[in-house]
Amino acid sequence: MFDAKELAQEVKEKLVTYRRHFHKYPELSFQETETSRFIREHLTAAGVELMPGIRGNSVVGILDGPKPGKTIAFRADIDALNMNEKNTDKPYCSVRPDAMHACGHDSHTAICLALAETMSAHREEIAGRVLFLFQQGEERQPGGAVMLVEDGVLKDVDYILGLHVSPEYPAGVVAAKAGPRSASVDDFQLVIHGKGAHGARPHLAHDPIMCGVSIATELQQIVSRVSNPQDPLVITIGKFAGGYARNVIPDDVELLATIRSYNPELRTLAEERIREVIDCVCKLHHCTYDLTYEHGYPALFTDQHSVELLQEAAAELGYEFRYDSSSMGSEDFAYYLQVCDGCYFHIGSGDGVERFLHNPHFDMDERCMEVGFACFLTMYQKLTAKE
Repeated sequence: MFDAKELAQEVKEKLVTYRRHFHKYPELSFQETETSRFIREHLTAAGVELMPGIRGNSVVGILDGPKPGKTIAFRADIDALNMNEKNTDKPYCSVRPDAMHACGHDSHTAICLALAETMSAHREEIAGRVLFLFQQGEERQPGGAVMLVEDGVLKDVDYILGLHVSPEYPAGVVAAKAGPRSASVDDFQLVIHGKGAHGARPHLAHDPIMCGVSIATELQQIVSRVSNPQDPLVITIGKFAGGYARNVIPDDVELLATIRSYNPELRTLAEERIREVIDCVCKLHHCTYDLTYEHGYPALFTDQHSVELLQEAAAELGYEFRYDSSSMGSEDFAYYLQVCDGCYFHIGSGDGVERFLHNPHFDMDERCMEVGFACFLTMYQKLTAKE
């Protein structure tokens, strides 16, 4: 059997080296060519077979053991975010403008790559097949997960494991919850077409700014008066752009928004009401519009059995387990759980400094990677021991 904690100690320097390499050279979603090449080269050198026919920059490693057994998959997301890093005092600070691993995917990739190399070196302990999914494009819809599902990667997989760092908890903490963990996400782009005029003669205009303001106000009535207050719904307008000068009513304005929920029925209802609001308000203001409504990731749900499995693993390893909270953030790991059993959990990465995900100051306590590595390996043993 694997001694998960001992092996985690053996690879701790490798984990840091890999993570800092990926952090220094980040690549945006669906542009991860160098990252993908690095992963393929290291997997091949470790004797891990590469699955053919994978689209884009995702990489899937295959490891077959000498004994029959289950097929277990591990997933790491490999893309970075479009922002400039401000941790310029760090030697591993991003050297690429407008690209930063501000969501911890560098550490996820380091964990999964070190795990693949370690398990390959101890292949005699493997029963069945192990897959290592290095997934492109988690941060950008349609997401890399749905493409891997379409490519049939999970066709014969019995169980999939995924994790995410969390600065909300210190290193050494493992967290999960049964039920909804991450929300579904939909987006829309709305361009309102009015009739411009001089700001001193508003009666000659069909003001798209006032139309957009009315729409923004009415959309929040969906949250407060249409949805059940015990069933979370978020509608956020993140961009409202238009106009040229203080004394000019423009012809057009643009609104960009995101919609989050856990309930598929509420998700459908919200879209219906959003479309109704936009249509009715634009007619009231004598404006026309172009609406692009995009359906994104589904909500992510974790089952009770998976949480209990993780809790057992954390106890055996001496890590603190906490019951996690739900988030209105989204995660395309949800696509995997639609077709396969699995567990998605958090590992604490807080380093005593207030650092948020998706923030240019984000960094982590790198000891969290040992925790993730050991949890992955211990859960693998628990899953295969029940064969």
